Amino acid sequence: MKELLFHLSQYNYWANTRLLADLVGGLEDTLTDKPVPSSFPGLKKTVRHIWDAETIWLMRLEGSPSPSWPPNPVTGAGIRDLTDHALLQSEKLVSYVRDASEELLGTRFDYRNTKGTVYTSSRASALLHCFNHSTFHRGQVVTILRALDVTTIPSTDYIAFCRQS
Repeated sequence: MKELLFHLSQYNYWANTRLLADLVGGLEDTLTDKPVPSSFPGLKKTVRHIWDAETIWLMRLEGSPSPSWPPNPVTGAGIRDLTDHALLQSEKLVSYVRDASEELLGTRFDYRNTKGTVYTSSRASALLHCFNHSTFHRGQVVTILRALDVTTIPSTDYIAFCRQS
């Protein structure tokens, strides 16, 4: 399981680098602030959500107390700051999986959701959820980019990552 989780953590980092850091992070704030109907209306808010979700899941996995939502205190940041922070968070997930033992990744842990409800999950399931969650919202980023008439969008498909690995 560790090998698979490590591979998926690397994929998550690669995809966030290609789409968020390399593309979205280079756009003008006037474009990234523009409201576009989605789960989070606009690029900045969607990138912020990916960063916040990856942050809170790592905090839960490490046993940190449940923070309030959103867990990251940055306000008024430009898109480059947000994409840089999101990428650093993805890198921390890679390190977490790399440094964890196979045994630890198989253990169950208790955590609270943002409403305070206590749940128990395996660490592997939480990581799989986290990577899948980021993939879902990267798809929304692509849809928002297309709505903003951005035409050069790199593939973040898993198979593209595998072909490059």
